[in-house]
Amino acid sequence: MTLVSYSCFDNKDIVIVGTAQNAKAGAVVISRDDEKMYYLDGLVSWDERSIGKLVKVTGRLVEEKKEPPSNEEPIKQQIIGIKRIIQKPKWEFIK
Repeated sequence: MTLVSYSCFDNKDIVIVGTAQNAKAGAVVISRDDEKMYYLDGLVSWDERSIGKLVKVTGRLVEEKKEPPSNEEPIKQQIIGIKRIIQKPKWEFIK
């Protein structure tokens, strides 16, 4: 059984400034401060013109933690560890 846990940080809006990129699991922002990856809930991918641009994103941060599958589960590609998701994201590009 795969273990998933969620944690919210006081339901406060956070602000992340970073680079718009696409990952296999969706659109992300790579933080300029600590180079962590943040997924944008509901956004499958950035368009070609947006990739690599500096963007400011606000929303509610949720961390999803997934444990590695047990030896009994079939092998599949998935994210292991902490997946940072920005729910209800709003963004603006910085010039």
